[in-house]
Amino acid sequence: MLNKKNKKLFLLLFFASITIALGIFLFKRIEKNIIYYWTPEELIAQGEAAYNKDIRLGGIVCNDSFDFSEDNKLLYFFVGMNSKCDSAKIKILTQNPPPQMLREGTGVVIEGRNLGKLFTAERLMVKHSSNYHPKTDEPAHIITK
Repeated sequence: MLNKKNKKLFLLLFFASITIALGIFLFKRIEKNIIYYWTPEELIAQGEAAYNKDIRLGGIVCNDSFDFSEDNKLLYFFVGMNSKCDSAKIKILTQNPPPQMLREGTGVVIEGRNLGKLFTAERLMVKHSSNYHPKTDEPAHIITK
């Protein structure tokens, strides 16, 4: 039998090992669900290491890059570090209807999969400013108590 001191030590080691095992399990589960946020330059620099991975890509929609196929409802466009796309750029393909605010020169965050020369978008999110501007020229009314 275990004496009182050994019993406490055994219980402490038992609960510590359970806590460590649970921590490792949770960390592994969270790690599978993390989607990294990359710029076009970082994605290109990764090369083969970024191939066929779920990635969150952020950048600016390049000017004159929209190509919509009416037949199969596919939208292609390029995302770069700026609207001129004078540096790194990535070709995007989406089958989903694009957000109404998606325009050339706007910031976007795209969740999808990198297939080498093509990035397939599962989700498109348009960045916009947090400043609200009313549609009319009237000043906003502030209500005070």
